Amino acid sequence: MSPRALAVLAAASLAITVLPNARAQVLSYRLPADLDDAPERERPPADDLALVQRDDWLGRDKAYHAGATFGLTLGAHVALTEGVGMEREAALPFAAMAVLGVGLAKEVADSRRAYRPLFSWKDLAADAFGAAVGVAVVSLSSR
Repeated sequence: MSPRALAVLAAASLAITVLPNARAQVLSYRLPADLDDAPERERPPADDLALVQRDDWLGRDKAYHAGATFGLTLGAHVALTEGVGMEREAALPFAAMAVLGVGLAKEVADSRRAYRPLFSWKDLAADAFGAAVGVAVVSLSSR
């Protein structure tokens, strides 16, 4: 499969993952005038904690994680091979690790947010699945 075809496949998978149910949610928070006087982060109310703990293996967000990671893995591979000039076989582990690093950073950020903090190992598993499928597609396309 040509690099252009991989790039189109990556873009299509990201579009399918993001666009169908895309919606924006505006969360506003006024920063205090003096950041040193900012109150400590409050824990969500008890009824919100029940919602936080709900993290289904087959939830819609897992499909988003897998699809986005798949597309990003393909895109990162194309960027490394075409943009940087790396060999196809050498670029593949770098692309997968970079994308998994982004997924890990996202989960760390999710665990530190004030509203419904949650670090999800299940999201990371979905990320790993998407990256593995991306690696498989690139590996099979290079034969």
